[in-house]
Amino acid sequence: MRPKTTKAWLALLVLLAVFLCSITAGVAVDRNGGSTNVQDVYFTSTIDGSLLHGRLYIPENATAETPAPCVIYIHGNDGEAEKYSMIAVEFARRGYVVFNVDLRGQGKSVGNTGFQDMATGKYDSLGADEAGEYARALPFVNKDQIMVGGHSMGGIAAIRTAHNNPDWYVGLLLMGVTAADCGVSSDNTNLGPKAFDKSAAKQMESEDKMLPYAGDENNINILIVTGRDDGDAANHNGIVAFCGLESEDQFESGKAYGSYEEQNVRMNYQAQCVHNWEYMSQKVIRVVVDYVQNSMKAPNPIDAGDQVWMWRYVFTTIAMAALLGMLLPLGLILLNTPFFAGVKTAEPAYKGNRGKKYWIFAVISALLPPALYFYGCNHSSWLNGGLFNIHRVNCTLNWALLVAAATVLIILAGFFLTKKKDRFDAVSLGLAYENGTVKNIFKSLLLSFIAVFAIYSLLAVTYRWSLVDVRLWNTSFRELNSVRIIRVLKYFLPFALCYLIASVNLYGLVRPKNGELSVIKEILINLVIQAPWYFIWAIWLGTNGLIRNGGLPYFAGSMYAFFWCVPCIMAIVSVISTFFNRKTGHVWVGAFISSFLVCWTLLGGLSRMV
Repeated sequence: MRPKTTKAWLALLVLLAVFLCSITAGVAVDRNGGSTNVQDVYFTSTIDGSLLHGRLYIPENATAETPAPCVIYIHGNDGEAEKYSMIAVEFARRGYVVFNVDLRGQGKSVGNTGFQDMATGKYDSLGADEAGEYARALPFVNKDQIMVGGHSMGGIAAIRTAHNNPDWYVGLLLMGVTAADCGVSSDNTNLGPKAFDKSAAKQMESEDKMLPYAGDENNINILIVTGRDDGDAANHNGIVAFCGLESEDQFESGKAYGSYEEQNVRMNYQAQCVHNWEYMSQKVIRVVVDYVQNSMKAPNPIDAGDQVWMWRYVFTTIAMAALLGMLLPLGLILLNTPFFAGVKTAEPAYKGNRGKKYWIFAVISALLPPALYFYGCNHSSWLNGGLFNIHRVNCTLNWALLVAAATVLIILAGFFLTKKKDRFDAVSLGLAYENGTVKNIFKSLLLSFIAVFAIYSLLAVTYRWSLVDVRLWNTSFRELNSVRIIRVLKYFLPFALCYLIASVNLYGLVRPKNGELSVIKEILINLVIQAPWYFIWAIWLGTNGLIRNGGLPYFAGSMYAFFWCVPCIMAIVSVISTFFNRKTGHVWVGAFISSFLVCWTLLGGLSRMV
């Protein structure tokens, strides 16, 4: 072992130990200390014959002799079953069988992602019908005690399967949907389920197929959790009708209207969080647990305030940080091998912005990307189709390309505003080598691939036995199937171009103290420049929404892109790019690794197959 790499090897081993310990701790929470059996199961879509995936949580009390009540839960659009582990963890430890389901064409399920026309007079539930049928056939499930629910699009799927199979479920557990989605308008008119396509609206015309709502005699409980930016947050008229009330003065958030004994409860909880945080709120989970335990008696009743699911997220977040952190010592080890030695050179002289110019360009570099975010995401249609055919990824790619183009203009402005004798060149920007530029660029690419492939392989191996992903809220790094791997490679080059331009700007032109700070201090400053401003931008938009509309905007662009992941990912990119820029004296390795990571989380964490 070379002296230069001793510390790198030690750091790598420490991070590996942290990763494995965190995954093990996550497994302990996920499986309730070993008393819950967790397994992946597959079943067939009746729509197109595709293979659908779900994750079963089977507590030890659920047997063929003592079948347990069951909660089926369905993720929101561009999600997957693991994202909603809190539902599984909390209900499994209370003795419920939990079936977290991947919608058709998302997560590990394959097939068409869109709602399909149905010739049978039923609604396409994106696999929820098949999940319900599968759960009812399990010998350890009490088929008379099954509740179905979901978040956002998963809630729509739950509503549709309840329409299609009115005798299957004792209740609906819905987050991020509206009273109109459940078939209730503000004038108490039964609308039927909201259709995402016009043709679906014609599928169900007979009133006996309508979803029961306040005032009906059908025996099914319904809870709707409403976020601050959901449809019923600002205007409660639909919720008032849903609860069977006469005026908004009678409405109380979280109150059950109706009777659990008669199974006609209507409840709405106005959550003080945004749509994409509803399932992450302890207050929401408390309401949800109380509602389910009142609807279906828990085999192992536990107070709703007693929650442990957060620890799974804590451990998986630590695991994610350790996994990504391994890239730093691993990269150093590779850079000190004879083959990659030429990739690392002395840092070039800094010829970028100084003094007041530094602050001007630093502020522009910080504010420009978030300012262009929603515009870039909402004008990405030109990318759709052909080689790049994943809509939500295209939203982010279009934004990244737009920022890259604007950054090039900033770089050119800086060039022409600088005296000729002080102007930067390709070497000072970290783009060119004194010798062998092309060869070292390809070596940088190979080094980046080896480093990322190494941590991916570690993740894939541990995932097979743990079934625990690594994530921070919506940012996750997951095992990829062959289709997703091909897509990562396909999107890699355009994202690499964007991060290369960003690195050139930060490393070559916007370095604090003229590039004389330590690596750690420069990383911290670049974190401030790149990471937090997206949430501040969202707060500004939200404030305007509250003033103008009485409620938060739904952030439609963000829901079809990457918004809630951006600060986390930009923090990762800042650390990776700054570290390798300083260690190699060039921008290539940092840009390549950043692109691999962004494509990995975009095409693995955002889960639509099309």
